[in-house]
Amino acid sequence: MKDLLRRGEAYVVMDWADVLPKATRVEWEFWSNSNDMCGAVCDVQKEFIKEFVPAARELDDGNWTSFTPHYIVWVCPPAYRDSDECKSQCTHHGRYCTPDPDGSIEKGYSGADIVAENLRQLCVSKLAAAAGKPWVWWDYVTRFGEECTMAAGKYGPECGERIFAAVGGGKDWGSLADLHACVGDVRADADNALMEAEMARQRGGGDTGEVYILPTLRINKRQYRGKLAYADVLRAICAALTAPSPPKVCTHTAGDSACRPGSAGFAACAARTDGKTKCRESLAGYDCECGSGYIAHTDPNGRETCLNINECVSTAAAQLDPACTCDRCACKDTPGGYECLPAVADECASNHGGCWHAEYTVRGKRRDVSACHDRIAEYRDAAAHGRLTDGFPLSECRCPPCFRPVKAGSGKLECVPKCDLDYCDEPTGVCSAAGGGAGGGARPVWTVGFAVLAALAAVAGGGYLAYVIRLKAAMKAEVMSIMRQYMPLEGSEGAGGAGVGGGGGGV
Repeated sequence: MKDLLRRGEAYVVMDWADVLPKATRVEWEFWSNSNDMCGAVCDVQKEFIKEFVPAARELDDGNWTSFTPHYIVWVCPPAYRDSDECKSQCTHHGRYCTPDPDGSIEKGYSGADIVAENLRQLCVSKLAAAAGKPWVWWDYVTRFGEECTMAAGKYGPECGERIFAAVGGGKDWGSLADLHACVGDVRADADNALMEAEMARQRGGGDTGEVYILPTLRINKRQYRGKLAYADVLRAICAALTAPSPPKVCTHTAGDSACRPGSAGFAACAARTDGKTKCRESLAGYDCECGSGYIAHTDPNGRETCLNINECVSTAAAQLDPACTCDRCACKDTPGGYECLPAVADECASNHGGCWHAEYTVRGKRRDVSACHDRIAEYRDAAAHGRLTDGFPLSECRCPPCFRPVKAGSGKLECVPKCDLDYCDEPTGVCSAAGGGAGGGARPVWTVGFAVLAALAAVAGGGYLAYVIRLKAAMKAEVMSIMRQYMPLEGSEGAGGAGVGGGGGGV
């Protein structure tokens, strides 16, 4: 077997099927620590948490598993609780401790800082689980590990509470007051219920062994003795699950695929900016191809590129998110997708946007006329075609169609009617002659109508006269043609110049 492995001719997988207890709903625990200065152990732990988030969420959402995070606790012997070492590395007057992260109690972060953050993360898990969102612990721990590092000097309650709010705390679940009440006073000389429960769970009992290695996993109360890696842990959890149709994440490809969520291939493709955001398995491991919201295109040189699909202009409005298509909404094109911009402000609805406005009587009704022009149409067009910029003006001051601008002493735009508003076409701003508009005198409407009718009558009469004349000429020509068939007419060919009745007389 060793020779086969050395030559790469064998593939060995540890099968947990006969080792771990079975259950229709797997209970598993992860014992860790919020310290990020413990070298390779901390790095492996942080990487595992970051990679396992998608799988943990799918398993929790489908009620396949019940997950509980835990933190290893050390204690300070009662006789030494007043020592500088215990004061630096413990909370609650020496009851709950963890080793100093940098080995120096005089500088840097202390063990007490780590215990306090461990307790805060336990409270995050408790509050999120009570709200039916147990996966939030994974989101919190992942972001805290990335943004609140000791190396950057950001480790502590201030950064922790910012992450708490960023993952929905105080909005979708819990509140900051709930978090403070759960953590309590870490300097108090009193027991903390959560930390006491951690210590009891850590000691184990019966079939549950004691936890003394960091990090440690328990699956159905049995300690997991494998590698702390995504595929290995997932395989162990799935082996402990008895279900006729296991969750999708428990398939072999889901566990070992180079393109699974959280893997290096998945992350590398998702981070690309050329549209090749979809991870596809290949013989080399994985390839990145055009993802959702893009279409593959091959240029004349044979190079494949990804063209962005503009959903805002190419998709029927009924198929877009309703938050993009309401009266005061806009659809903004983004690479690989689109963004809805709901509740676009109507500046003209508030004091006419600061523009000129006045009241006029038009056809017996009072009208409020404003120079404020709402630019929602231009805003939508700019957003849909990627031309929307910060500070895009949502309104502008310009005179309405039946008005013209005049200079005001204040420099502010003012408007006056082009003509009598009763005779102005509001949509086009065209004035009729009766309104005294440009290009005509102020004549009554009936006069203009009479003139038009008179002109039409003259044209019709002239046409009728021409018709009568043409009809008479045609009749005369026809009569002459009939008479030539029976007698020679004067001037006709062969008549010798003689007409009927002799002497050159005409008919």
